[in-house]
Amino acid sequence: PSESCGVDCDGMPSELMRCDVNFNGMHSDVVRYQFGWYA
Repeated sequence: PSESCGVDCDGMPSELMRCDVNFNGMHSDVVRYQFGWYA
């Protein structure tokens, strides 16, 4: 799920947050849902 890392949907610094949560063992879907992106 490297697609979630370094990719900001709304130009937000979410790339770090996405990678952080992803590396914690979560999927990109969970991350996006967690932050309410649904993208």
